[in-house]
Amino acid sequence: MTALCVGSEFRLGRSGEGDVRRLRALGVEVHAVDVLHRARTRVKISSSTIRRAIAAGIPATLATEGLAPAFGDHIGGMTW
Repeated sequence: MTALCVGSEFRLGRSGEGDVRRLRALGVEVHAVDVLHRARTRVKISSSTIRRAIAAGIPATLATEGLAPAFGDHIGGMTW
């Protein structure tokens, strides 16, 4: 592994003590990506939602802009 890409709110370990700052202090090259939100709201877009959208054939640009279905949306006979 040469680098790790995580969300800016990424946490790991006991009580979420491991974060971007701690990983960098251990010498890990970390790229923190800002949290994405659905258009015109403050609802976060999870990586799971983006992966489901892409798997369903929804372009990644729509998924990352919050224009793809969110968890719980009912579209085209599918529940996300």
